[in-house]
Amino acid sequence: MTNAEANQFVSEVLRGLWSRWEPNDEEIRGWTDRLPRFDYGRAQKAVSDLFFHTPNRVTPPAAKVLAVLYNKAYISTTKQDSEPVVIFSIIKEKHLDEVKARFIYEKRYCVSNRRAVPVREEIEHRAERVCRSMNVLYGEKHVILLPNLERKDSNGEDS
Repeated sequence: MTNAEANQFVSEVLRGLWSRWEPNDEEIRGWTDRLPRFDYGRAQKAVSDLFFHTPNRVTPPAAKVLAVLYNKAYISTTKQDSEPVVIFSIIKEKHLDEVKARFIYEKRYCVSNRRAVPVREEIEHRAERVCRSMNVLYGEKHVILLPNLERKDSNGEDS
């Protein structure tokens, strides 16, 4: 979340749940310094769930809140998690078994990072739509390669 979202999270989510809490400037700064490493939506859900599983308190239990946030809403900044991810590839069927041709002719479709990977059904739907379009455009049969190298033809059937 951004710094503005972190301030909003403190004022709306934390103060909304713990309505009797009157944080001073240092407490607010402590929260807003730590919150940007979390996803706002997942953090909101996680903290809301925590609130209903903890005894009624005047202030948010910082250690418990941060532990839940790290467990359920942390945005990884490791290179592996922030690199583009191939969600499917399309290649002409005639080039499928040619190792060198795979590097030249295989068209990869990516999302910006691991968090942006759609559910499997959405990936298959996108891939089938693109594959059908390429079959029509190029007049040759193309096949879909999913990340586990499972093949699907343009009719959605396993091959």
